[in-house]
Amino acid sequence: PPGPHSLVFESVYNNNLPLAKQTLESLGETAYLTVIEARGCTDWDSIAGRVTKGSGYLQAAIRHLQGDHSGVLGDASISWTSKVRYALAVLPPKGLAAYLDKERAACEERGDLNGVMLGSTKCIQSYLDKTGDIKAAAFLAVLSLAGDRGQEWIECYRDLLNERGQFKDRARFDCARGRWARILGKAKGREDGKLHLTPAEAAVDPPRSLYVRCNYCGAGLPLSSLRRTDSGKATWLQTSSWLTRDGPVVRCCPACRRAGMKCYVCMMSLGVLNPYLEIKRQKEGPATLPSKVPRDSGLEGLATLKFSESWSWCTRCRHGGHASHIQEWFRVHEVCGVAGCDCRCTS
Repeated sequence: PPGPHSLVFESVYNNNLPLAKQTLESLGETAYLTVIEARGCTDWDSIAGRVTKGSGYLQAAIRHLQGDHSGVLGDASISWTSKVRYALAVLPPKGLAAYLDKERAACEERGDLNGVMLGSTKCIQSYLDKTGDIKAAAFLAVLSLAGDRGQEWIECYRDLLNERGQFKDRARFDCARGRWARILGKAKGREDGKLHLTPAEAAVDPPRSLYVRCNYCGAGLPLSSLRRTDSGKATWLQTSSWLTRDGPVVRCCPACRRAGMKCYVCMMSLGVLNPYLEIKRQKEGPATLPSKVPRDSGLEGLATLKFSESWSWCTRCRHGGHASHIQEWFRVHEVCGVAGCDCRCTS
């Protein structure tokens, strides 16, 4: 709520003089009370001119009564938000547009986040350049106030939390993003009362699981990701005949055939399940009933990737390899095995 001095100022320019007089009386500001009560007298200007001491807000109230709008808007002792509210209340449309454009440009130049209230996103980038406060930029992006670069700031903040080992804070941040995405969807006035997110809004809702992507083509390596396709188009999975001739575990990306991530202990490529054979296995019989799988179909041993061949990586430094090799490494060492990395992955 506004302070008593700013309440007097707002009451005056909103023509609520009884409230202004009542507040001045409670404050004991008899000089300013006399000025307001004497308004309309022939020598009112000389009476008002004699009152020169006091709060900047009380001085602004007198300037408003004198019709000095530029003096009020140029007063450095009044808060920025108070001046914007004043401009919205008293300035004509053309003058208001010019004033808001001027303030928006000033906010962008000095990196003032108040510019967000005037529809500026450049002020966020300017603020970030001056302060390095990626957290504030990310939170504004979550509120859909940061424009096109918002997702970049969000990911930078998430990476920072992960690198610092603040996984719980990052998870809370992701949950808050999801809740806000749903609020934004409901605030768009859906007649059926249901949540209908646009693709951009749906992308904000964090995924419920963790999965690996190919570093070259970006294809998701879980089977659910590999099977995704645009409607009416053949997938690479349907046209990759080499997968039908390969074994249950492939040592490269099934989408682009480039070598996958290597284990930093043994320097061998990590394997992934052959998606073609996995889909075929799912159609012919569940993994829990291996007796139903024909012995001559090449499906024996599928979906039985040993723990020693499973992937394991550090969520802080992103380095990893075969799970069994990583376990053996940290039985002897305390830091990551990648040259130049001093991350204590198990701490």
